[in-house]
Amino acid sequence: MCGIAGVISVTSLPDIKETAQAMIQTISHRGPDGINIWTDEAKKISLAHARLSIIDLSTIANQPMHYQNGRYTIVFNGEIYNYVELRSHLLTKQYSFNSKSDTEVLLALFAEYREKCLAMLDGMFAFVIFDELSGELFCARDRFGEKPFYYFHSQSKFLFASEIKAIHKVEKLIGVNFNQINSFLLDSGKYALYNHMFTNLAELAPGHFLWLKNGKTTITKYYDVSLISAFAESTEVACIEKFNFLFTQSITRRLRSDVTVGTSLSGGMDSSAIACKLAQLNHENYATFTARFPNHPKDEGYWVSKVIAQTGYQNIEVYVDIDNTMHEIDRIIYSQEHIPKSTSIFAQWYVMQTAQKHQVKVLLDGQGADEYLSGYDHMKYFLIWQYYRDLHWLKLWHERSELKSKYDRKAKLGYLFLFDPLLNLFGKRRSIFNEGYTFKDRLVFALKHELNELLHYADRSSMAHGIEIRLPFLSHELVEYCLSLPNHLLYRNGYNKYILREACKPILPEEIYKRTLKIGFETSEDVWLKDKKITEKGKAAAEILRAYKIIPCTNHFLNMFAVSFINQFAR
Repeated sequence: MCGIAGVISVTSLPDIKETAQAMIQTISHRGPDGINIWTDEAKKISLAHARLSIIDLSTIANQPMHYQNGRYTIVFNGEIYNYVELRSHLLTKQYSFNSKSDTEVLLALFAEYREKCLAMLDGMFAFVIFDELSGELFCARDRFGEKPFYYFHSQSKFLFASEIKAIHKVEKLIGVNFNQINSFLLDSGKYALYNHMFTNLAELAPGHFLWLKNGKTTITKYYDVSLISAFAESTEVACIEKFNFLFTQSITRRLRSDVTVGTSLSGGMDSSAIACKLAQLNHENYATFTARFPNHPKDEGYWVSKVIAQTGYQNIEVYVDIDNTMHEIDRIIYSQEHIPKSTSIFAQWYVMQTAQKHQVKVLLDGQGADEYLSGYDHMKYFLIWQYYRDLHWLKLWHERSELKSKYDRKAKLGYLFLFDPLLNLFGKRRSIFNEGYTFKDRLVFALKHELNELLHYADRSSMAHGIEIRLPFLSHELVEYCLSLPNHLLYRNGYNKYILREACKPILPEEIYKRTLKIGFETSEDVWLKDKKITEKGKAAAEILRAYKIIPCTNHFLNMFAVSFINQFAR
């Protein structure tokens, strides 16, 4: 994983190398192992790369990398996890390789298949390839948006980078979108859709690629998770075995590394499954990293201890304290280039910081599973309501009983769903269905529109500390398989992530297998907000926002985050 940046002059833009140099230096934290720049003055292009060495640590694997006598030049951020299999395939087609890197495999694959190569990749990526023969520039981003790609396009130039600050550094037209900040605070940061808070800036969407030729861009969608077809019926045992195979394959591929690998551990189902799977695969001496909040209901030390007892791994804990965290706010906001929705970003930040101190360069993490395995509490209601609409009375009654049994008073099915069929007759639906009507619709919406915000946080927090974060649950094969399954294999008997639980039942602690309480890396924000120091700083931030004609919200942290963002990025 690295940082990439570049400039393409459409007209006669001077100093393209200096521009690329300024951009890549701004995001050098993404690649602490070295910076390289390639410039072709005749072609009016300069590509820059900041390297975080993970696979093939030799200088032969440095970027920008050239292929086929210099016809193709690439800068690449991410990892192609199935590069070993792709390399073997390309060898049968008489391709040769000088390095052991996934970057060279990607170049060769593009040379053979052009944009069709994207369908063959299992990975996270944002990359740019320049074809000297045709003069075209090809840009692509991975299916779910694990890796970022921003660009600025005008009549005179095309700028791109892994982070906004790199383009903001050299382009004066990139400014803060105060209207976006105002909307964000008016909604107290609760809106789900992620939008960047800058003007005149574009972001290549996940699952899309872009061609630039003669100063004109063409953007194409190559992947859409909503188009996954229904699964051909099979036995439940076969489904669980297939899930276990894909999950194991995903983890195994994401362990490919020439540096130390660890994993984050919250004590929830997803991170616990990864840790226990590593132990099952006989991977010893792995370190796990956990954020702790002692003496607070959201502390997950109990659950973590059960996983550590099961795996025998060394667990490295970091205690998140509000006093220390306050000194990090500006750095966190500068890294995020965004106003976080809550202080949960603190926990993730300190986990990455702790991993860096222990010289771990790669961390596995459980993000992505909640979105398509019905991990969020509200998702179960969509399936139960659907059972009612589909006249599946026995399933409805059973899951309603399990809901009360496992979630007690916190789970209320309500009665409004009884009117849904009647509303349908008049072409109307309750507003809660704006993000999906069926159970699967809601899962797909989360994958396409809610996950990207969490991936943004993870990318920035990890890269700020020179850490590569890898997400086994976002193997597209695994995602597609789960979305193709019958609903009852995703939520059943009051348990979300049913197929994950069953597949990992033999290796999970019983307490984790039966766990229904979801917390994640949540902080003690409710307690912190009562602190006098936070109250005073929050009120001061509110006054600053009013000076900008921005209406502050009631959450002091969001107001402080907004002021920090404005102070660092407003011109």
